[in-house]
Amino acid sequence: MYEILSDNLTRLRKSRNLTQAEFADIIKYSDKSVSKWETGMSVPNLETLVEIADFYGMTLDDLVKKPVDSEKVLIVEKIQKTNKLTITLLSIAAVWLLATIIFVYSILSDKGTPWWQSFIWAIPASFILAIIFSAIWNRKFLFISLSGFLWSIILGIFIQTLPLQNTYLFFIVGVPIQVIIILSRGMNKANQEEGIERISVNEKKRQERKRLKKQIRELNRAKSRAAKEREKSN
Repeated sequence: MYEILSDNLTRLRKSRNLTQAEFADIIKYSDKSVSKWETGMSVPNLETLVEIADFYGMTLDDLVKKPVDSEKVLIVEKIQKTNKLTITLLSIAAVWLLATIIFVYSILSDKGTPWWQSFIWAIPASFILAIIFSAIWNRKFLFISLSGFLWSIILGIFIQTLPLQNTYLFFIVGVPIQVIIILSRGMNKANQEEGIERISVNEKKRQERKRLKKQIRELNRAKSRAAKEREKSN
């Protein structure tokens, strides 16, 4: 079983064009731990195995007991990515459809003044959806989504308040907020790296305890055999 697991872990990682360090970063472990799993020197705990199976979109049984078909995995991954992209695009399209309906209604209403700003406010609304889906599926685009939301909101406020003077100041307000977003992103990365390092240390301690327990068991067995031999000789 361990041999199948180690082969599967290697094939699945390579099917996604990930290095051991990149995969370790995703599951919050060290690359040394991943290397040991793939060579069969150690095995991930149950919780980690479940997380890995979820990441690759397969059952725990398939990951542990069945040799992986790389082509099948790639097809499943492609379908999953396509579905996620389709859901995201459909949601954003719904926002722009609503903006269009509001615009058309404003023309057909009694006042007859086209409210074209609905398209301006559709931009931050689209970025809100992008933030939600990024947080759920792929945090890699979260920074871009947050930044886009910030500046599109400021743009909307700027256009809505154009008759007023000094409306450009809204953009100046956006600068420190953008800096906060950048700094928070850096802190998250640092925390992830620190977490990985801490996990790596804990993993080493766990392996060391395991090794010591094994040595104690072997020592106890040796003592037991020696005692039996003495009894036989007596």
